[in-house]
Formats: sequence, C-alpha cells, structure tokens
Amino acid sequence: MLILRYSYKAILIAILAGALIVSVALGAGSATLRNYQVDFVEVTGTTNSRVWTYAITANGDESAALSEWTLAIDNSCDFKFLTPASSTPGVRSYTTPTSYVLQGGSDYCASHTCQAAQYEVAKIIDLAAGLRKITFKNPDPALASGNPVTHLFQIGIISLGEQRIGDTGVTVDTGGTGGAESGLVFGAVCPPTAVQLVNLTASSSNSTMYLAVLIGIFLAIVGLTGFYILRKKIA
Repeated sequence: MLILRYSYKAILIAILAGALIVSVALGAGSATLRNYQVDFVEVTGTTNSRVWTYAITANGDESAALSEWTLAIDNSCDFKFLTPASSTPGVRSYTTPTSYVLQGGSDYCASHTCQAAQYEVAKIIDLAAGLRKITFKNPDPALASGNPVTHLFQIGIISLGEQRIGDTGVTVDTGGTGGAESGLVFGAVCPPTAVQLVNLTASSSNSTMYLAVLIGIFLAIVGLTGFYILRKKIA
C-alpha cells in the first residue's frame, strides 16, 4: 500500500508539473501595461495570410486615458501588415468591432463589453531596431478608468514564410507623465531556424517556448499513462 501511495504521488506530480510548464510557457497570451490589459484573442487564416485579433481592456484602475498602442514584429521575417490600412494623418479610419465570433463559435463580446471606437492607424519600419510596427492612436472615445470597456483590434499579416505564435513586442502609451510601457504578447514570429532548433539558444524565446510546451505535454502524458497502468494492475 505504501508503494501504491507513492506511485500515485509521483503520477500526480508529473501531471501537475506538465500542466504548470505548459501554462508558464504560454504566459505571453496577455500583458498588463499602464494598468491596461492587452490580450491575444486568437489567430485565423492560412499559413501565409493570417488575421491576429487582440483586445485591450480598461478595468477602472487606470491613471490616465489610453493615447496609443503599438504591436511590433521582427522585420527580418518578411512579414507585412496588410490590414488595416494606414490612415491619412489626423484621420481616424479604424473602428473597433462590437462583436467577434471565436473559431469555437462563441461571441467573445458576450463576456466583454466591446465598444466601438475610432483610431488613427500608422505603420512604420524601424530599421534601427529591425522592427515593423503598427500603431493605433488618438482613440475616440478613449479607454480610461471612467470608460471601463474593451476595444478589439484585428490585424492582417501577410508573409512569404510561415507565421507562428511567439512573443511579440507590445507598447501601451498613456501620454503625458504616464508615458509608455512595453511588454510581450503573442503575435506573429518566424519559424525557428535549423540552428535555433539544434542549439535552443536562450535568445530564441520562440524555440524555448516550443520546447517547454513539448516537455510539459510529455510529462502530462507520462503521468496519465502511469495512472492508467496502475489502475489496471490494481483491478
């Protein structure tokens, strides 16, 4: 009985460790910047042409209204922001949707107060940083503590190569003394190269994430398999 007790404990530890590793590896699904919550919602489309959906939410504890936010992808990937189109300077041309049906069929806005707001869109290539950026700015109405709602953003990206999910730079700017704060959220990244896959260097956050997910899934499977075998032996 003592052996069985410790076997169950070992199996449980394997399952929990696997789940924990996967959840940590996939931790960049959201970021809190200047008290605004930036969420990666989902990605749809084909390998080379995809639409990435994001949500930014004000929960009522923000100290300043949202001025703009920026998503930045690695320019060496040869990715391009297809939609939305850049605005004429000073013109708000992008309207955030008030409903969004997830691939599973449920309406994301059923559990979020999605508000229609107009933004000016700007795209730049930052050669010095090696980044391609899209910025949504000057919202009307603005997200703020007095307007605790969610704004949805859909960004179309086209590429010659495959788009995969990995850590992508995101910046939220509240202007004035609040300024900008940057972090990471899921976005389009290049597939890891053969060298990255072999070396699994610390600088390759994408490769590290994939390895961590695989290890987590492996541990969970080992634990579940062990539990099934142990039950059969007892029976």
